[in-house]
This record gives sequence, structure tokens and C-alpha cells, in this order.
Amino acid sequence: ILIEANSHQVEILLNLYYNYDGKDAASRNCDHHPDNPKCDYLFTICVGISCQYLKREIGPIFNAELISRPDIRLKINMSGPLPNAIPVTVTVQDFDTLQHDDIDILHGFVTLTGNIGALPDCLYGRKSVFYTRTRAQDSNLLYVRLIRYTNPGSRDLGNNPCDYWPLDSRCDYIFKLCLGTDSYDCSYNQSTHKTFIDANEDFYPHITVPLQFKDIIPKYIYLQMEVYDDEIIQSDVLIDIFDTKIDTSKALNHYNIIVQGLHTTAEFEITAICKYGKKCFGTH
Repeated sequence: ILIEANSHQVEILLNLYYNYDGKDAASRNCDHHPDNPKCDYLFTICVGISCQYLKREIGPIFNAELISRPDIRLKINMSGPLPNAIPVTVTVQDFDTLQHDDIDILHGFVTLTGNIGALPDCLYGRKSVFYTRTRAQDSNLLYVRLIRYTNPGSRDLGNNPCDYWPLDSRCDYIFKLCLGTDSYDCSYNQSTHKTFIDANEDFYPHITVPLQFKDIIPKYIYLQMEVYDDEIIQSDVLIDIFDTKIDTSKALNHYNIIVQGLHTTAEFEITAICKYGKKCFGTH
């Protein structure tokens, strides 16, 4: 079975803003100080009809030039068919601690071409213009996140406390992850994450491992993880070993899996973001 991709990621870059006269909407200097009349830009960005995809405030950007480069990057996850273009509105104000003064409201569309092209799109206002570029995600993505790790009693594999301090036996965790096509194959990712000092028995490391696939995401990916207690004087001490198979086809709507080790437990969150117009998951 092949599942049609219905989720994708779009990046919008608002990289150059040109205020024709460098003044506010009433053609007044933004700042009344004679030596520094420059504006302190505050951008409110609305993406989609009624801001359905995103609404965000950026700034203030102090003492902006007539032509400024705020280089604002917005990443949006979109579901369903990807439209040819989406509407964007940007409200520009001069930031003030008491009351923001209006400068301009810009409207336009950004095209979802799949690449940041040679020519930018433009958002136009009455007295200014914003140059934008867009990039649609060019690969299928799978995120494997270690969100929770539970080690009752803070013990190593030999059932010894991680530390021998009278009032504190907590572990200093090292997590070694391996993701591949079979057990102990690390062709997709091999990474070490350390050191989580004095971790509680119920610990939330929030480690994220992103995997990119130019073609389909394999239906199954094998995950191995070794957990160690970080030691300064002697070799690191093994705490537990994990080995499981991930069914990626469930990951469009992210799901969690709980994996039991030899004496501890790990919880992972699995999320897929699929490139538009491609088959996302394989059959094996």
C-alpha cells in the first residue's frame, strides 16, 4: 500500500523592505530627534485567508534604513492540496513604548514553486514594498523525538545507583541513537546526545533526530538506543539498551510509542512531513 502525501512544509522569506520616504503613513519622521529620524519597524504578518496559516509579530527592528533587510523566515506546515499561491498581508508600524504609529499595510501573494527562484515576489503597500521568496519542502521528513525516559531508582544495568552521594544518586545521562534499515544498522542516523546531569527518575530530554528522504520514507525503520551514565574517572557505565521497529505510516498524524528496555522505559514521538506531489511511504 502506498499512502498519498497530504502534508508539506513551506518556508517564506521576507528579506528586503523598502519604505520609499522612510517616514510614517502621515509622511512624518518616525522619530522626532533631529539627529536620528529613522523608524523602528514592527511587522505583523498574516499568511492565508483570515491568517489561517500563521499570524506573527516580528520586531521591533530599531533604527532601520530606507532599504532594510529584516530577513524574516517563516516555516508553515500545510495540509491538503498545495495551492499555487497564498495571500500574505504585512502591517508595518513604527514601534513606540506608548503608541505604535502606522506606516503601511502591504498585500500580495507568494507563489509556492518549490524553490527560491531568481526573481522574488512582491507585497505592495501605498508607500512601501516587501520583497519575498518562497521555498517548498524538497524532501520527505521524519522526526524521531525522545520525549520521556523513566529509570526507577536511577539505577545502572547492574542495579547499582548511578552516584554514591548520600543524598543524590541521580544519573548523568548519555543517549546514543542508531536508526537504520535493520537492527544495529545506523545508515539513516547515528548520534550521541550528552550530558544530562543529575536527571530525575522521570526525565524529559526532548531529543529530536530529523531524517530526510529524497524519495519515499521506508514503511519500517529500526531504532536502537543505548543509555549510559557519564563518568569522569572511569569508563561510562551502561544503563540500558533499546531495540524496536517503527511503523512510519502512522506518523502523518504524529504518534507516540513506548519502548521497554531491560529495566527502564523510553517514550518516543514520531512525526512525518511529506513533500507535496510525491508518494510518502513505502510498502516495506
